[in-house]
Amino acid sequence: MTSAGNVQWTGARWRALVRYADGSRGWVPLPDTITAEQRDQAKALAVDVAARAILRLPPSARGAHAPSTSGGESVAEYAERWLVERERRGLRAVKDDRSRMQNHVLPVLGARGILDVNAKDLRELVATLDAKSRGGFMSTATARKVWGVVSKMFDDACRSKVEALRVREDNPARDVKPPDDGPSKAKAYLYPAELLALVGCERVPLRWRRIYTLAVYTYARAGELEALHVEDVDLVRGALHIHRAADRETGEVRETKTGETRRVPIEGTLRPLLEALVRGRASTERVIHMPPREDGAAHLRKHLQLAGVDRAELFADDATRTPITFHDLRASGITWRAVRGDDPLKIQRHAGHTDMNTTQRYIREATVFAEGFGDVFPALPRSLLGEDHPAASDEDDPDSDRRKTTAPSIADTILDTGGGVVRESLTLPRPYERSQRDLNPCYRRERPMS
Repeated sequence: MTSAGNVQWTGARWRALVRYADGSRGWVPLPDTITAEQRDQAKALAVDVAARAILRLPPSARGAHAPSTSGGESVAEYAERWLVERERRGLRAVKDDRSRMQNHVLPVLGARGILDVNAKDLRELVATLDAKSRGGFMSTATARKVWGVVSKMFDDACRSKVEALRVREDNPARDVKPPDDGPSKAKAYLYPAELLALVGCERVPLRWRRIYTLAVYTYARAGELEALHVEDVDLVRGALHIHRAADRETGEVRETKTGETRRVPIEGTLRPLLEALVRGRASTERVIHMPPREDGAAHLRKHLQLAGVDRAELFADDATRTPITFHDLRASGITWRAVRGDDPLKIQRHAGHTDMNTTQRYIREATVFAEGFGDVFPALPRSLLGEDHPAASDEDDPDSDRRKTTAPSIADTILDTGGGVVRESLTLPRPYERSQRDLNPCYRRERPMS
C-alpha cells in the first residue's frame, strides 16, 4: 500500500507518490519552489496531495468518456447551474453535494454532454463507486449518497419545476441500480449509569459535562442546541421550543434540519440544571456555548475514558461496530424514551423525525436493552449546577466559536495542474500543523440516523 508522504527528489523538484481511486499509483510533481533541503515541507504537502488523489481517477483515465457530441452543455456546466439553483432554494446539503460531485462524478462524466449521457454511462459510474467502496477508499454509505445526488440531478434534468433546468426528455438514471449497500453497523448508546459517571466526573470540564447532559436529556441535534436561546426555555410550562439550528460551517442560525418546529418536554431531573443555566440572563443569550461540531466525538471518547467508562462497544471501530460520536448522545436520549415505554408518536414528534420508520429503529433497539438497562433520565449530580457563569467559560476550548472557512487547496491545485501552477503566495503546510479534517476530505461523515 502507498505510504502517504512518500516523496522523491528528481534533481529539479520533488514529486509525491499517490494512489488513485481505481487503485493505480503514480508520481505527482510538487511545486519547484520547494528546494532539495526542504524535505519535511515536501512530505507535508505530499500527504495532502495523496489524501485528495485517493478520491480521483488517474489523469490517464479522465476523459475516458467522450466529450459532448451534441456541442451543447456539458455535465459539469449543467451540474454547476443545478447546484446554484439548489443554493438559491436554501437547501443545506448543497456544500456536501458539490463536494461529492467534484470528487466522484465530474472526473468521470464532467466532459460528457448532459444530453449525451445514457444509462450505460451511469452504470459505469455505479461500477466505479462500487470499486471504490470495495477497495476501502469510501464507505458504501458515501457511495450511495453520491448516487443519490446524480440520480436527483438527472431527474431534475427532465422533471424540474424550474424550466431552465429541464433539458432532457428522459431520465437515464431511472432504471440504473444504485451502488451496493454494505452491512449495517451497530450503533453505540450510553446507559444511564455511564452518563452519570461521565457528567459527575470533575476531571471533565464543567461546560462539557453540561453539554453532554443537555444532548441526552433533550435529544436535540447539535445545531439545535447551539441555537437554543434562553427565551426558548419555558420553565413554567415545562417545555423547550426547538425552532432553529446553527449551520455546521458558518454558525448562521436558520430553520431546523426538517424545517419544522417542536416543543420538547423538560425532564423533571433536568429542570434544576436548566434553571441554573438561564437564571439572570437575557432572553437572547444562548443557553450553552457549543464546541466546533467536528471536535465533539473525539472529546466525548476522551472524557468517557477520563470518567472510567471503558465499555468496549463505545470505542470499537471495525466491520460491524462504529465508535460513539456526539450525535449518539441524541440517539441515547431517544432510546431512553423508548426503553421507558413512551408513546411512539410522541417520541417521533419530540425527536423531530419526519418518518416514523426512523423512530421505529430506536424502538427496536430499546426492546433489546430493556432488561437491566437502569432507570432512564436519572437525577443529576449537583456538581453540574456549579457556581460559575451558567453558560460556562471557554477556557478549556479557546476555539469554541471558531468557524472553518474553505479555501482553495494547494493539493487540489497541484493535482489539477500537474504541479506546474502554484501561486507563490501560498504557504506550505508544516508537518505538525495538519488536522485529521485537513488530511482527509471524507473526515466528516453523515450519520444515517437523524
